[in-house]
Formats: sequence, C-alpha cells, structure tokens
Amino acid sequence: MREIQQENIKNSNKIFEVTGGKRWFKQIEKKSAEKAKEMNLEIGDENDKQSPYFREVYTRNNAEKHIRK
Repeated sequence: MREIQQENIKNSNKIFEVTGGKRWFKQIEKKSAEKAKEMNLEIGDENDKQSPYFREVYTRNNAEKHIRK
C-alpha cells in the first residue's frame, strides 16, 4: 500500500466537509445503527466486516427494499 501525504488527506477531508459528504456519511452511520438495533443485530464497528449486521446487509438479497414507493 502506498503512503498518502498528510496534506492530501487534509485536502480530501476538507472536500468532504464542504460538499456535505461527511454529514451524509454520519447520517448513514446513524441510520445503520438504528436499523441494527431494530433488527436486534450487533453492528460492530467500521473495521468489523464479520458483524451480524454487516453480513445481513451485504449478503441478503431482498428485492422489496430496492423498490421505490
């Protein structure tokens, strides 16, 4: 993996902050935590790709959740 200069990381973070990307991501995290609680599944953290909630969301094919109402 290549090393990314700190200045580039700061610039990328600023772009996400200015465009609303950080706020949007925080909203996704909040809603995911609420949904995991509703489903009674452990959500884990951003590094836990084996949590029950992560596995459910990324492996279950539920056509109903993809239909706009």
